[in-house]
Amino acid sequence: MKRKIQLLVLILTAATTAYSQTYPSLKFRKPTTSGASGWRFKSVTTNIDAIITVVSTKNASLGEIDDSTKYANAWNPFINISSTPTRSTDSSYVEFNIAFVKAGTNTPQTMTTLAMGIVDLDGGLNGINIFHEMVKVSQPATSKGMIGTLINSIFDQNWITNVSGAINYSNMDTSNWLAMSQINYSNINNFTMKVGTIGKVTGGSTREFSFYPKNFAPLTLALPVELVNLNAVNSNNSNIVTWATTMENNANRFEIYRSVDGQNFQIAGQTAAMGNSNTLNNYSFTDASATGNTYYKIRVVDNNGESIWSSAVFVKGSAAVVSDLYPNPTSGTLNLNLANESGSDFSLEVVDMFGKVMQSYTGSDLSNSFSMDVTGLNKGVYFVKVTDADGNATSTRFIKN
Repeated sequence: MKRKIQLLVLILTAATTAYSQTYPSLKFRKPTTSGASGWRFKSVTTNIDAIITVVSTKNASLGEIDDSTKYANAWNPFINISSTPTRSTDSSYVEFNIAFVKAGTNTPQTMTTLAMGIVDLDGGLNGINIFHEMVKVSQPATSKGMIGTLINSIFDQNWITNVSGAINYSNMDTSNWLAMSQINYSNINNFTMKVGTIGKVTGGSTREFSFYPKNFAPLTLALPVELVNLNAVNSNNSNIVTWATTMENNANRFEIYRSVDGQNFQIAGQTAAMGNSNTLNNYSFTDASATGNTYYKIRVVDNNGESIWSSAVFVKGSAAVVSDLYPNPTSGTLNLNLANESGSDFSLEVVDMFGKVMQSYTGSDLSNSFSMDVTGLNKGVYFVKVTDADGNATSTRFIKN
């Protein structure tokens, strides 16, 4: 097992079309200033500086802002894992904000296009525990994906989360698409990203991450199509899978497959292909049968019966909701059943009409079906507020009599 896991994130910019771009090289050399206002990297490109600040941390700390010994023009931060997480779903990360400003000032500078390729996002075995590397980037953004990647992309209204597979790769390799993904931005002057791991990583270990500017165009797919922008979101109790093609040659159909474990897939439906095209074509498929966390991938079939597979994407089910609450009204005990919550990383609060928290429960206090004592509450109207790990919250009304 390697102690130091290297993640290479390529930051690319462009000013041409989404499908025919040229990228200037960004140079994140050693920062010239540091402190509460952040670290300034001068002249990452012509007349533009980058300022990087730490927004927050979880079970981790920043060891060194930049190590230029490996890649002179890259931003290479070291992250220390402070202690071993207790659960396989626990995350450890440092959250950064990357802002672009006019050189020598703090005046925001808009980047017309910013593409971030994620390279060598892998996992490993830490004793008997499997861990996964993670890069979580702020929305709005576009996940380009990689054909054949083992990385799963999780989408919600605030973040795109890329989570690696469990395989450990010993070297960074831009040709190893199994450990690669890509995120694109348009017309932004800053974005936020959480960089770290998910799972039981040994406390005290160090992770080095590289944000490396390079002209990198990894999206290539064998005929019959060039498939881009594979995405999946949950909306109105249905999962919506979207994708696009920039070229089709003798294409027949797209078969959409679903899985609850990321390993065993079954067909959920299919959509006819345009057939032959050299323009951008957008597709979507609505899966009304899916209720919880679901993986999707697409099988592209041509008119000769030949086929290729896309990478898998992951969509998180709806935020946890109270599916049953009784008795209502109540004078003492309130019983709850929760739906759409597959893990224990959520919290519950009882709040009054003015939003004041009267009771709260987290962690081991909670299960998908439990009871709580509200005898101490005054008579009136209250709400049970459930918040998941991503900050999504739902509220259900009850009356104390």
